[in-house]
Amino acid sequence: TDILATGDILDILFPEQPTPTGVQRLDTPQKALQRLQIEVLSRSRLLADADLPDAAVYRQHHPEDPLPALLLLTGQPLADQPALLALVQANAYLDIVALTIDDEQHPHRQQLPGICVAADGTVLGAQPATLHVQLTGVRLYRVTDSDAAALLRAASPVDTRDTIPPARTDAATDIDWAAAAELPPAAPPAAASPAAAVSPPVDRPPIRVQLLGPIRIWVHDVEIVTGLRRAGRELLAWYLLHPEGRPIEAAVDALWPNDDPSHGRQRFWNALNSLRARLRSAEDQTKLQVLGRSGDNYQPPLPEFEVDLWTFQACLQAAARASEHDDKHSALQRAVDAYTGPFAAETDFLWAESIREECHRRALDAHVGCATLAAAAGHVDQAISTLEHALKLDPYAEDLYRRLMRLHHTAGRQESVRLLWQQLNSRLLDIDSEPEGDSYRAYRQCL
Repeated sequence: TDILATGDILDILFPEQPTPTGVQRLDTPQKALQRLQIEVLSRSRLLADADLPDAAVYRQHHPEDPLPALLLLTGQPLADQPALLALVQANAYLDIVALTIDDEQHPHRQQLPGICVAADGTVLGAQPATLHVQLTGVRLYRVTDSDAAALLRAASPVDTRDTIPPARTDAATDIDWAAAAELPPAAPPAAASPAAAVSPPVDRPPIRVQLLGPIRIWVHDVEIVTGLRRAGRELLAWYLLHPEGRPIEAAVDALWPNDDPSHGRQRFWNALNSLRARLRSAEDQTKLQVLGRSGDNYQPPLPEFEVDLWTFQACLQAAARASEHDDKHSALQRAVDAYTGPFAAETDFLWAESIREECHRRALDAHVGCATLAAAAGHVDQAISTLEHALKLDPYAEDLYRRLMRLHHTAGRQESVRLLWQQLNSRLLDIDSEPEGDSYRAYRQCL
């Protein structure tokens, strides 16, 4: 359900608090009416194009685009808003509903569905008649003002947290590096160009996702921090790993292999709906397409996304194709800049473990290749800086220490060679190990 609320009712329910996540604030009843009129036109056109009678049937035929119900909360009685009342009553088949609180009783308002409650919580009457028979005379359970305030605070963004289910055994997924060659090269990440972080290109895709390092998502440069379920993040990360698309069954097998197939499909739709509901433009609240459907395949629409993993893959492919020294070095440097951390860091997606290892290995290879080309061109200090950065990614990689010792030896820095040897021994001592024979021989040769 998409929830709209006018400012008057939000000020009553959430005094001096931000609008809850998942609720769009409309300051005036007139703006609410205009928004509903736009929704009626949009939904009517959608049903007409699909040749279907109502929203419920549309959901059955198009589970990938469930057309959520639209609920408007307003503090002004509907009977005092005849245009809004007429619009809602005429378009119930579009799943557009309005809810209000009315302090007065008027006979002409009894035609509206609702419940009339006395001060002590006793139901005095209800509409329609079937509800009237069931509820009249019933004493409703109520909470105190303080308890109600506590419940409402729990729904605010301050207390919104992702729920992490117990660990499970997932099927590993192989990364398709060959597919990266077909992707359009992305712009260099912000790390490579500080100005890019300040002034993003005008034609930047609306959704930007960081998968290398902690998963982060931006919509029109506004970061989505709360309100997105863990399953939604996991589904998005998995499909961005497979930009060529995958059917639902493949996603369910990878993400929820121990679930019953029907339950797995429901989890897929729940995760996708969470993504669609949360990935909106912060300015106009328009939904963005997250996954498109082609036959049985679902895939992210490439023009809508900018993904650091895609940039990393494309740079590695460009380096592999480059024949000129400078072109290869430039592509590898962009790959080094694009790799900002382990794939899906700070998550327990077990399917991601093999991807994380593969990305890490390729990132180290890119650092070594970049340093080798820099050293061959006579830029020894640049090569050393690149390898020192690689050591931050993997402080136990002895090959990096050997290469660094040789570069410092070439530059005549024998003291740096000794310091590196001590650092290597200290690091390995932490894991109860000792240097390999090749490392010892490299150290002796440099001395």
